[in-house]
Amino acid sequence: MWQVKDSKVISKFNLVVKNLPKNITSKDLNILFSEVGSVFSCKIPTNSKNNSEGFGFVCYYEEDSLDKAIDKFNNYE
Repeated sequence: MWQVKDSKVISKFNLVVKNLPKNITSKDLNILFSEVGSVFSCKIPTNSKNNSEGFGFVCYYEEDSLDKAIDKFNNYE
């Protein structure tokens, strides 16, 4: 198992994604955002019915991927 020695470095490449459909999963979000770079982690909070809360988090390994994601997915439907 690997270990992140400096989580502050990774957290700099975190993206908050809003206005997600209620039926989207973390896996769906990961597949979509992997189009622009390697995703470190992806999480969508869910309610008691296991539906999306309408937002999620995507964390990239590299800042360049984060910038590409913002360019591509800002105002994306």
